[in-house]
Amino acid sequence: MGEDEIGEVKLPHSLEDARVATLPPAAYYIPNFVTAAEENLLLNKVHLHTGSLNFLRSKVKTILMPSPQINTVPLPRWTHLTHRRLQTWPSALSSTNTLLASPLPAWLTDPIFQRFAYLGIFAESPHGAPNHCLVNEYKPGQGIMPHEDGAAYYPVVATVSLGSATVLDVYGRRESGEVENRPRHRILQERRSLLVTTGE
Repeated sequence: MGEDEIGEVKLPHSLEDARVATLPPAAYYIPNFVTAAEENLLLNKVHLHTGSLNFLRSKVKTILMPSPQINTVPLPRWTHLTHRRLQTWPSALSSTNTLLASPLPAWLTDPIFQRFAYLGIFAESPHGAPNHCLVNEYKPGQGIMPHEDGAAYYPVVATVSLGSATVLDVYGRRESGEVENRPRHRILQERRSLLVTTGE
């Protein structure tokens, strides 16, 4: 696999060069997608003084980025759930389960969007670029049950892991529609890596 240097990050020549052949229908993995300095800026931006952010998950849309200033996110920005807390940028899904058109903050768009654009990650998505970002904080031992991302996130989800590595379990469904008991695949997402999944 050849690489191109974009800033301080080495990217594959194309997203296809990062394909994980054993994960259907299509998954792509790029280690060291952000630098340690970018990771630190992002973690400061999301104001993580009470734990480590294991996982920045960008749905059909965006993911991280550092900005010159390090202002923290106001505490009310966090939504607290049973097994995690999260932030939604620029806003949560509407009551009709759709994403509202709104600009993302600069600290989320620079320099990651240029890397996404270089690789063509969102070229086939309805918006042609990331337009929504979920920041999920998982503490050690936490996680969420198997689920499918809704239609609002189709056809691309890009996930960057910050603060530590994480494991994504991928489950199949039985003919009855029930989720299988054991994962078909386990994906180790190293710290600062990018995982892109496409399709259903």
